[in-house]
Amino acid sequence: MASPNLCLSPTVLSKIELKFNIRKLKKHMRRLMSHSKTPLRLWDFCALYVAELRCLTTQPLFSLHGWTPYELVTGNTPDISEYIAFEWYQPIYYYDRSNFPEDREIIGGWIGVAHNVGQALCY
Repeated sequence: MASPNLCLSPTVLSKIELKFNIRKLKKHMRRLMSHSKTPLRLWDFCALYVAELRCLTTQPLFSLHGWTPYELVTGNTPDISEYIAFEWYQPIYYYDRSNFPEDREIIGGWIGVAHNVGQALCY
């Protein structure tokens, strides 16, 4: 008779895989934040960035058969060009137009792709 510990149902296996993936996401997020010296108040933006990046790139999971999660769900190859242009919290310059007509160039940090603003490749 098999041991009850060895008989894992699909539900238990999916919970284990989810816990493993969340652990990997947190590890990646901590590494990015410490490497780039990101302020702690931006942790949620970093978590979103890492989750989107992990969805668009391949992961070492046998169940994905070498595909990305995005590709598995939609059937389309993901476009990662938006994520290659800048690194997480990379220093960038932007223009503050509140003091018109004198545009001021201000330094900031890139915290992800703007999905709901502008056209494609709008950061």
